[in-house]
Amino acid sequence: MIATICCNCGKEKEIAGSFCTQCGNVADMPAQPQAPDMALIVAPEQNMYIIDPPSAEEVCRKLQSHAKTSNILWLIVGILQVISVIFIFAGAWNVIRSIIGLSNVKNIVPGNSRIPPYFKGRLPMLIFGLAWNFIVGGVIPAGLSIYDLWIRDYAIKNQQAFY
Repeated sequence: MIATICCNCGKEKEIAGSFCTQCGNVADMPAQPQAPDMALIVAPEQNMYIIDPPSAEEVCRKLQSHAKTSNILWLIVGILQVISVIFIFAGAWNVIRSIIGLSNVKNIVPGNSRIPPYFKGRLPMLIFGLAWNFIVGGVIPAGLSIYDLWIRDYAIKNQQAFY
């Protein structure tokens, strides 16, 4: 199923049939388009829009929020690993890494051209971390590694915010 924006009501709809599940507008007989803000009409006859990419400020805000969340979660995992003594070295690494990461969140700002190369360069470490945590660390650290891969992907997909 493809999610699109209805020309009639502006709500997201799924094309399963030929009508909007929100307002009942028939896709074959479009109503007068009421385009949402910052939208480009691609195929009004099919009631389809493509929404413009987010602003640089919005990308940075979202990236900062996710990076901060990830680092706080890694800090908690690291502290628990240190307390358990079994994973003391991994825990110490995670604590140090998360503190450095939290201090660097403030650098995620529009126009900082160092951000995309930083996230691109993290791939080998993130893949190693995922494999290591999957084998040794358990489900929660492996899940956090996947979250970090998602954050990297988001930064790269929205790299226009940093140039």
